[in-house]
Amino acid sequence: MVERSLPSRPLAAAAGTLTRPQSQRRSQRSATIPPPPPPHDDMVSLQDLDEKSHPLPPLPPLPPSKSFYNTAHFSRARTISPTFLENFMSRHPRISRHRRRFAVLLFTSVTAVLLLIVLLAVILSRKSRNGHGGDGGSVGDGGDYGDGPTASADELAKHNAGIPRPPINHSNATGWTSSGHGDGTFYDPSVKNSAGQFQEGACEYPFINSVHDLIVALNKPDFGPFKIASQSPACGQCLQVTGPNGTVQVQVVDMCPECKSGSLDLSPGAFEKLAILDAGRVPISWERCT
Repeated sequence: MVERSLPSRPLAAAAGTLTRPQSQRRSQRSATIPPPPPPHDDMVSLQDLDEKSHPLPPLPPLPPSKSFYNTAHFSRARTISPTFLENFMSRHPRISRHRRRFAVLLFTSVTAVLLLIVLLAVILSRKSRNGHGGDGGSVGDGGDYGDGPTASADELAKHNAGIPRPPINHSNATGWTSSGHGDGTFYDPSVKNSAGQFQEGACEYPFINSVHDLIVALNKPDFGPFKIASQSPACGQCLQVTGPNGTVQVQVVDMCPECKSGSLDLSPGAFEKLAILDAGRVPISWERCT
């Protein structure tokens, strides 16, 4: 049996036949890839394209502060500030509009009431400083309380020229209360009435006292049940009054129709012996001078 052998090929030729298809594939593959575009100014980066095609979700709102009630404040006009309302709405999102309006109305009403209370307190304090200490402030026998101007020293000197001061009444006659305890206030005895005239007071003394004279207006219950107030034995009596800061002797020249039993309405000069004028009303005790 005769063996047949294949003709041998050179290695270079074999290698050429093997590498030619691969080189052809590479050239074909490189030919299909397009060249990169030339750079220009309006190029959009891949990051921008990604953000435009897939926008990021918005961040969740921050939770309200637990202490937002402490940071709530009111404006100078005493109205609820927008910051407070925003915090309130964010903390209570389930509240309906009607309830929100009710809450705003409630806060506004409370603010108005507080302002009214402050205004009344200021008016009362000014009234006490002007010599009308609550239950006091009387001039005369309950008819006119002296809402006119205060007389000057020259007007008082001109009016009192030739008029003696009323003497101290040492009578032991009964019919009036000679001791007691209650509230002490002060008034201006030289205040004129609405017509600009001086008032002689319940005891009808023509001499008009100034704010520095040590006088007092006795309350109506202790003054006595007299149809004519000037007939009461309390007129002209000397009273020794004790207050928080000391004791003073005063003369009864008038009656306080609105003062309660045991209370006295003193002149500013006498009141300053017992307490400061800013106090307005102080507890006192008094008795007839011995």
